[in-house]
Amino acid sequence: MLKIFKFRILKLIHIRRMMWSNAAIREQTDYRPMDSAKYRIFVCTKKRAIDDPEGCCCNLGALTIYQQFQSEVARLELQERVEIRQSGCLDRCESGAIAMVYQPSRGEFAWLPTKLRVKLRQLLYPRRILYGRLQPQDVEAIAEHHLLKGEVYEPCHLTEK
Repeated sequence: MLKIFKFRILKLIHIRRMMWSNAAIREQTDYRPMDSAKYRIFVCTKKRAIDDPEGCCCNLGALTIYQQFQSEVARLELQERVEIRQSGCLDRCESGAIAMVYQPSRGEFAWLPTKLRVKLRQLLYPRRILYGRLQPQDVEAIAEHHLLKGEVYEPCHLTEK
């Protein structure tokens, strides 16, 4: 079933690319890729019961981390280049408060429904960096290393499972 799904998606992508490579078609349509931020930061703010075995990011200061990211982006005047969002569980509950820094591409699968677009990005373009065991003082270092210099901040970097 998954192979059929992947085949159909890849076929749709190929057809769509062929269509947009034709300049005449592009001129006849009102296609303008959305300007996207250079970085998107997702901070897990999933709330669970205190005694839940998986843990809870909110109990470990995730909301403080989220607010710290907002103030750090404002301090560095990066509002045009960085979006900060709260997210649900990022499946790294054992790593305390976590954040994911993602680099979107302009118009990347913009014509697909959102859920399908997100799945395809995960499969085909895993340009996401996870940071875990975050403390408020780590946010400044992440902003300076990752958002300004484009380097991964190693002390908090989590490798993929």
